[in-house]
Amino acid sequence: MCQRLLEVKDALVRMILDDEWKSFRKTSYEKKADFVKEFVLFDTWWDKVEYFLKFTAPLNEFLRFTDTDTPCLHMVYDMWDSMIEDVRSIILKHEEKDLISRKSLTPRVAPNEDQEVSQNRNLCFKSLFPNPDDLKNVYTEYGHFAMGLENFSENYILDARSTEEPLSWWANYGASTPMLQSLAFKLLSQPASSSCCERNWSIFSLVQRIKRSRLSPQMMYDLMFVHRNLCILERKREEVP
Repeated sequence: MCQRLLEVKDALVRMILDDEWKSFRKTSYEKKADFVKEFVLFDTWWDKVEYFLKFTAPLNEFLRFTDTDTPCLHMVYDMWDSMIEDVRSIILKHEEKDLISRKSLTPRVAPNEDQEVSQNRNLCFKSLFPNPDDLKNVYTEYGHFAMGLENFSENYILDARSTEEPLSWWANYGASTPMLQSLAFKLLSQPASSSCCERNWSIFSLVQRIKRSRLSPQMMYDLMFVHRNLCILERKREEVP
């Protein structure tokens, strides 16, 4: 909404200065008209709108990127840190504060060296592998992966971490750590939002209407299944050069 207001700013200013606006002020909407005029002709208010759009742009970009049914869960943590840094820089610059002397974010480190990431990874392992032997094995596998040991020590495998998609990388080189590979497949295949579920709910609302309320649940599921797969086929067709 703020973006749209900024786009039509000139039109709004011309509207306020138009002779017909003076006639409109004489109606019962005089208070509302004065309220609108006060803001439209107030440069400081427009400065606030521009500032709001600037520091919310990284957040909006982050939400748009993750609001998809494409698996991108592995990118969320790093994108979140980047988004916070961008927002903070914009706010501090607006307040004319020194970014270096006021910086509070700690330098980025590798995930296996990050205390917060390590703690949550430990909680995840303990929850998913309650058997002590399985837990011991998955920690061993993760140690090999994090330190680049045994099968992960090959240079071409290490180089592929920065060039291949994570899901593809685990499929190609993760066979030596089957427990970790299986967990990677599960996590890297998940979308980062519920947008895909919401689309299904929207399809349900199109399928079951008042005139089609007697459709059986199975028929509804079948119609939704066909619709979603047609969308996927169409998307794949568009991706083919």
